[in-house]
Amino acid sequence: MDNDILLDPITMEIMSDPVISKLCGHSFSNDSIIVWLQKKETCPICNIKITTNDLTPNYSLRDIIKHMEQQQQQQQQQQQQKDKQLHHQQPDESSSSNIQNIENFRDINNNNNNGEKAIKETPKNKPYIIRELCQDDIQEAAILLEKSTREDIFMNFFFNNSPEYRISGGTWFCNKMLTYALKKARVWGCFELNNNSNNNSNNSNNNNNNKQTISGIMIAQPPHDVNGVSIAEMFKVGMYMAPIKLGVSVLSRILKSSDFAERIHQAEMKNHPNKHWYLNCIAIEHSYRRSKRGSDLIQHVLNLADSQNASIYTECDLEFTQFFKTHNFKTSKFYQQHSNTQDAPHFYTMIRNFKK
Repeated sequence: MDNDILLDPITMEIMSDPVISKLCGHSFSNDSIIVWLQKKETCPICNIKITTNDLTPNYSLRDIIKHMEQQQQQQQQQQQQKDKQLHHQQPDESSSSNIQNIENFRDINNNNNNGEKAIKETPKNKPYIIRELCQDDIQEAAILLEKSTREDIFMNFFFNNSPEYRISGGTWFCNKMLTYALKKARVWGCFELNNNSNNNSNNSNNNNNNKQTISGIMIAQPPHDVNGVSIAEMFKVGMYMAPIKLGVSVLSRILKSSDFAERIHQAEMKNHPNKHWYLNCIAIEHSYRRSKRGSDLIQHVLNLADSQNASIYTECDLEFTQFFKTHNFKTSKFYQQHSNTQDAPHFYTMIRNFKK
């Protein structure tokens, strides 16, 4: 189905309460066509004379939009059921054994590794572990990612003028990006073991004490797959619902900024002598910042890059340049996206060459 039929030709957003002209058959959002007809008593598309009396609800179009939303929800539920079934098929052993099984599964079966040797996970003697994410972790990771990046230069630009989409739309967007990243990149998480909390609780509460919560996320594209985002793959993970979930204006900003950042990435690394990793994101829950979790996360991709004689490329705002400098990144250039708005993204590109 051509998604253009769902767009209001006046606002170019997904129609809300769609109505249809009985005289010419064209459809619009109810609010936008009423405002239009207060200025001009003609159809915005074919210019035939119409009035508000010629409008009637377009129930078919309402049903299509509602069906698309329901279909997306059903697909998510089906995927969750499949993931739960796979999860229950894992051997019923201790928590540490299950964690290692997931790590081994990711190390052996991740089609994106291309022989990349996985670095030993989990800093020892610490109240957290670091491992690669699996599908069951996505929703919790998406909530963390949205919460910890609300002041990010790009997320601020995406949602600044659309507060109604800020949290729900932001979490949905992060969910889809993480789902996509699991297929096309490497995604690590920092998981709090919570073993040190509630020390005075009864043994019956041990399971709650051992529950793992995500406190940090890192996404990195390996050298063989740093050529931007595949639109086809994005649609496969459900991003076709973005106009409804995010709104057209937010989606437009995301697409423009993604294109801008990718053009900068390609230009910066075009003549770079070494293959490189693209470090897309490191996000740490606010209460755990400055606790070395970010350093422990990034160490995994640093070790992988050094083992492959590969460089690492990333972008960040001024606040986080010092963090990357402590890990031997060097500032390359400063960029600002050209836009009519003052909050357009501005960032530094940073590159770390491999250690010989």
